[in-house]
Amino acid sequence: METIKSFFHVKTPKEIMQENKRAIRRARRELERERNRLNNEKTRNENEIRKLAAKGEQVFLSLFHFHQILK
Repeated sequence: METIKSFFHVKTPKEIMQENKRAIRRARRELERERNRLNNEKTRNENEIRKLAAKGEQVFLSLFHFHQILK
């Protein structure tokens, strides 16, 4: 009997609003994670460039920079 009711159940505006809010929160968290991941990657790349520059390894530095541009 419950399964039959679930086929004919019309969602209330409150239920629709809750689902939409949940989807927005989920998407926002996903975007924040992506932003944090990109910031961490940027910091790692900058640190790697600084290390290579401090060692004076111009060949590796230019290759590293070239590969980052391709990404």
